[in-house]
Amino acid sequence: MPKGQKPIQPILSYSLHKAGGWQSKLEELNRWYQRVLDTNDKDDLTDFLFTFFQNCYHFREWLEYGGIPKADLEALFRANPELGICRDICNVTKHFSLLTPPNQEFEVSFLQEYCPPNNPYFRDGWYGGDAKLIVVTDEKNYDLRELAYQCLEIWKAFLKERGLQA
Repeated sequence: MPKGQKPIQPILSYSLHKAGGWQSKLEELNRWYQRVLDTNDKDDLTDFLFTFFQNCYHFREWLEYGGIPKADLEALFRANPELGICRDICNVTKHFSLLTPPNQEFEVSFLQEYCPPNNPYFRDGWYGGDAKLIVVTDEKNYDLRELAYQCLEIWKAFLKERGLQA
């Protein structure tokens, strides 16, 4: 939470969206990722991936409210550039363009990379069958589905290190 801000008092003392805490948000992240794996429709894939990254980045807030020190979360993001890219994807897909400095020098971009069938230099396409959805960053390009997997695994490893996840 930004300095000087405090939570607004809720109307009710209980709300369904907070019931499971960060654990329910992790389950939600797993469901969004599974949706990515289960569909071949390009529009659904795009929607599911962008929603995954928006929720994946904000998962840190749920952990902070759950008692994880903000400094530990900041250190995790510094140590894992994938989470910085996740932040940029979250913000650019939510706000059209970035108004605050991104994790890198330039705003991320997305493109389809054609994957010719039977070509040993390309893995099989998953985005409509003959392409991959790629995020272009300052340092390198990422297969968006693979990046989602990496971010989810980083969160799980972080929780496991703290004895919070099996």
